Amino acid sequence: MLGTDDSQVRTVLVRMLEEDRAAPARDWAGQEPRDGDRNEAAELLEALRGALNGTLPVSRIVEQEPAVRDALTSLSERRARAGARPSATAMAILALKRTMLSAVEQHTDDSAPRVRLWRHVLAVPLIGTLDSARTQVVMNSLLESIQANEARVAIIDITGVRDLIAHTSHTLAAIEPGLMATVVLARVDPATGRTRFANGGHPEPVLVTAAEPARLLPAPVPGRGVGFPDPGSRELVEVVLAEGDTVLLYTDGLVESRKDVDEGQARLLTLAERLGARPAAGLPRELVTRMHDVVLHADDTVVLALRRTPVE
Repeated sequence: MLGTDDSQVRTVLVRMLEEDRAAPARDWAGQEPRDGDRNEAAELLEALRGALNGTLPVSRIVEQEPAVRDALTSLSERRARAGARPSATAMAILALKRTMLSAVEQHTDDSAPRVRLWRHVLAVPLIGTLDSARTQVVMNSLLESIQANEARVAIIDITGVRDLIAHTSHTLAAIEPGLMATVVLARVDPATGRTRFANGGHPEPVLVTAAEPARLLPAPVPGRGVGFPDPGSRELVEVVLAEGDTVLLYTDGLVESRKDVDEGQARLLTLAERLGARPAAGLPRELVTRMHDVVLHADDTVVLALRRTPVE
């Protein structure tokens, strides 16, 4: 029996294809101007529509539905005979997928704004239920925004942080099967200071308070990141930030510069406690400068400092 999430995805896709099946094919043909492109897309979408009326779970249609597999094989063979390179065919399929996602976005009205907070940092506030259909749309838009803004960090404000890592991994696997990345998500309630973390194999956040020594915030059960087997965060870490408390989020490049992660985390805790009262805006740069006094291993380094301030 199909789950609710699968049913929602199926309903959106069926409605989209029945209301205007020709639109995705027409839009794709406009992106991939070759003779017969619209017919190729129409054949593939017709096979997909037929498969959606069956009982096979949506996530397994491409791999297990004969009609869809035959349509993809036929498309690839025709393009190969025409002299197209395999990479060009793969990009054409990706363009069709993007066209489908754009159409789904119009039918679900679930687009989410992407806000450029500062250089290399985007924020994505999400409101409402995050099912697979909406995750696919949001992630597609987010990836385009990350590329356009050359962003290194995306801050996603959601309620369902526990499941988002797994949803993201499954979505990205279809776009870039070899992609692997650790992930940490944080959701903060500014009014109460309640903060929850979902960690998928990422370096542990650091909590800096005036009352206690700086400390790491490890997950009770280690999670796994995007592209790893069984991705996601099994348990959340929860703390309540008092006014003036600071949380540090960072990539492993900060603590691996001397090729010793444990030594790097110990130095980070010492520095965080010593510098924690400084203005949050300048704290990340100060930490990077001091942590990278000796660099035996260079890697991308990003540090975010989140401090709770009085709500006005």
